[in-house]
Amino acid sequence: MTHDTPIDVRDTEGHQSPVTTRRRGRPPQNAELQRERILSAACQLFIERGFSECSVEAIGRSARVTKRTIYDLIGDKESLFRAVCTKLCADAAQFNFDAAVTERAVRDVLLDMAATILKFALDPQGLAFSRLIAVESMRFPDLAATVMDEGRNALHARIAGVFNDLATRGKISRVNPSRAADSFYDLIVGSKATRAMLGYQEPYPAAIEIEERVDMILRGYLQDEPRPAKRNIK
Repeated sequence: MTHDTPIDVRDTEGHQSPVTTRRRGRPPQNAELQRERILSAACQLFIERGFSECSVEAIGRSARVTKRTIYDLIGDKESLFRAVCTKLCADAAQFNFDAAVTERAVRDVLLDMAATILKFALDPQGLAFSRLIAVESMRFPDLAATVMDEGRNALHARIAGVFNDLATRGKISRVNPSRAADSFYDLIVGSKATRAMLGYQEPYPAAIEIEERVDMILRGYLQDEPRPAKRNIK
């Protein structure tokens, strides 16, 4: 890698004449870009090899940085693992639905939301890292609980927000958004993500199955559906 450096050259009359020459060496890199590359490489290698069998040197080779750069930007291997988990939590917190409810039918909003949730819940890399965190939970008990809780809470908040928006606009009956979010996730994803994390072959559900499950939710939450009278349980 080379880059230009001006040098001072004077002509025969002593006038300064800047000339560009080529100097070897690596141009400075943005530290944040390096950090992102390190975390991406670390995540992949932790998944492939596990925490114990993964070295800082291997992560450096994969990220194309020196071991010293990793220590300067992030720290040792445990710090790397924690940094990867923190990044995954931050990514989960940014999770959102492209589900504008203003001009769309409720069924279309919920179908899109269901498809997005399934893609998120059954993402191979996310499942692999969840599996890794479960394995390393004895080594990092506080970290495992934090990652699982933050990811679940972020997703739950987004689902509840959609139900609250639908109810506020009068598109569905007034519901408890939190309970609606729980019911929606349980019906759409259920045990699929847990089974996939444990290594079972869990195929992505067919479109007709997703539609059937969404229709079950609609029958429970649509405003114009009659509701059975409450019974007095003695």
